[in-house]
Amino acid sequence: MKNKIVVTLLGTFALLFCLLWIYHAIADDSSSVRLEINLAKDTFLLYEPIWVTLSLTNIGSSPKRVTEPSSLLDRHFCCYVVDSKGDTLSKNASSYALGYPSVIIEPNETISYAHNLLGVYGGVKGKFPSLYFLKPDTHSVQAGQIVNVWSSPDREVVKKSNTLKFTVREPTGEELKACQLLREADDYYRRKKLENRLEKLRRIVDQYPNSVYADLALRKIARTYVIGLSNDLRAIEAFEELIEIYPKSPFVDNAVLGIALFYENKKQIEKAKIALEVIVEKYPDSRASGEAAKILSKIEKGEF
Repeated sequence: MKNKIVVTLLGTFALLFCLLWIYHAIADDSSSVRLEINLAKDTFLLYEPIWVTLSLTNIGSSPKRVTEPSSLLDRHFCCYVVDSKGDTLSKNASSYALGYPSVIIEPNETISYAHNLLGVYGGVKGKFPSLYFLKPDTHSVQAGQIVNVWSSPDREVVKKSNTLKFTVREPTGEELKACQLLREADDYYRRKKLENRLEKLRRIVDQYPNSVYADLALRKIARTYVIGLSNDLRAIEAFEELIEIYPKSPFVDNAVLGIALFYENKKQIEKAKIALEVIVEKYPDSRASGEAAKILSKIEKGEF
């Protein structure tokens, strides 16, 4: 009797799995979806964030589901970086890169997401990872949509993007000085000397405000206050400074989200709602926008 129950359950499970597979194979048909990437520029300094934008366009005549990482059939996006020697660095760009957690795009609609490659690539200085980098070289990058069943290591690339080249070079002049301060700041982080870290980061912002590392320094200041020192008020000051001084920085959407979450935790729901709406309206293609929309939905349902 028990064996019959087990067999029945296994058969039911297998049938459900096959039905889900067929459903996603149909719903997620990628033949009418174009995947493209763009780089913010083609030359970056050592340790400078490398922003790549992944864009999906529905060139078909019907809506398409493009990602649903929480399902049995895990579809997400990876970026592949290859150096001049042909060595490949392959990491998961983000399971939620183009959806939170699932996105359906209409015909002729394009959705995009900007991602910092250094969040997942490159060497790490020291035992405690905090400062990521790609070595000075000429690299190429390509994105692909991955099918990953049950999170198994056997993954299939079902769609590839265009390939772009970019160069990473050593900084010189004032950028070299700013870069050195950044490295010293992260060294203090690994040694848990957070006040010293803040001092180094603040020097970058004050002495080299036009540096490519300046907005990154402010983001690190804010995160140090939030994660290391549990000082939310000082973190909010850093986020607000980032928004005011570097309004075009790719870190701005997360800065606004940080402010919104601060107000949410303080039960100042109206202020949180205003900040969240700013993210959704001004930064619709960001990951922060997906998180903001989720929180706004809860606020509207009265769950806060």
